[in-house]
Amino acid sequence: MAETAGATTLGRMKLCELTIVIVGLVWVFGSIRFADIFPQVAAHAHQGWTFAGHSFYAVDLACALLFVGAMGKSAQFFLHTW
Repeated sequence: MAETAGATTLGRMKLCELTIVIVGLVWVFGSIRFADIFPQVAAHAHQGWTFAGHSFYAVDLACALLFVGAMGKSAQFFLHTW
């Protein structure tokens, strides 16, 4: 039972993180479609975001959070709980 609770909690945390990234992508690029985002990346390459008390480039932070969120949702190594 404890394993199920841990997996459920982790899944919800990653879903929340993915939601934050999607909202951030819409905020910066105005879309979640890759076909709309890719042409705009160069224009936003040096735009900064402050996240968790640190400053990051918006594109770098979005890519890292998308990667971690997708990894957590698909239970990839090191985020798997079973």
